[in-house]
Amino acid sequence: MALLDATIFQKGTSIATDTFKQDELRKPEMGIVNGFMEGTKRVVRADELVKMRDPKRPVEVAVLKRFDPDIGTVRSLNVTPSQSQSAVVGLNWFTRTFSLISVGAYNASNWFSAATQLAFDLEQNLRAVYGTDGDSLSAYCVAFLEASINQALPATAIPGLAINGANNKVTAAINDFYIKMPAYLREMQLTGPYHDFANVGAYAQELYRKTMGQYQGQNLSMLGSGFDTQFDTGIVPSGLDVELHYLAPKGTLGLLNYVEHDARSKTGGVTGEGSYDEGRFMFTWVDPFGMSWGVLFTGTFKDLSGTYGAGFERVYVRQWDFAADFAAVKAYSSTANRSVVVKASAVA
Repeated sequence: MALLDATIFQKGTSIATDTFKQDELRKPEMGIVNGFMEGTKRVVRADELVKMRDPKRPVEVAVLKRFDPDIGTVRSLNVTPSQSQSAVVGLNWFTRTFSLISVGAYNASNWFSAATQLAFDLEQNLRAVYGTDGDSLSAYCVAFLEASINQALPATAIPGLAINGANNKVTAAINDFYIKMPAYLREMQLTGPYHDFANVGAYAQELYRKTMGQYQGQNLSMLGSGFDTQFDTGIVPSGLDVELHYLAPKGTLGLLNYVEHDARSKTGGVTGEGSYDEGRFMFTWVDPFGMSWGVLFTGTFKDLSGTYGAGFERVYVRQWDFAADFAAVKAYSSTANRSVVVKASAVA
């Protein structure tokens, strides 16, 4: 049975209601992508970097390195000033693509119009792009956070905090997490407000703090203030941990988005190179989540009798090929193993 054969008119199949399709349209938790997108223009000059992007050369961010100045204690005529040094940080871009196809002649004998099928297929592809499978943006951001964690966590005298140097992780009891962690972050000179990317299971404790605690003689409603908690199914605690968090000051993480040259408008509109009359052109499309895609549209006649059967020897086929490049960034640190991203966990 090929493609839409199960729903052709003569079989009298009714179109599924929205309720019936709800499970098929489930949207993933994508808080981690939202968090990265939020700070992009604060951590780097995003627009400039995207304009500089060229497939023939890498894009690097110029920075000045932190240093320890020589502070004197007496006046002198012969002083050698301390000076900063510069460095460049490369960006690692990765590409995501997907394609949509529409054959109007085939949809003409189907409950589902070409537009309905196209909209559904687009939603399914975006769900995969922003979902939690290995090729999704969410999975990429989780991997980026794990690769970026602070690997030089300082010792602390805060009671109830355990520093695990082997796993580069700081751990607190679940009920004390948002009491101990703000103090520890301030010891590291990381001031809030903070991004808090956590496993979905941590949502249960957040609800407890906001609701049940105050009715049990405890006022827990203020715990977690200053932390913008966003949950992602790709963050998974292990061992004795019941919660896993990646913490970072807001404005220190970003996600750059690049569309290739020929898909960008030359006149302020949406269309890039090519034209509809030629049957092939490129344009930029912004998805519902705010990311831009370069789209190559191709309209051509094909023989699809091998796919659809007799009567489809000469049919008009529309195809849209989507592509975009992305690069995650974080605030620069010139100190080895030091990072603004702190991995933290909570235990029962």
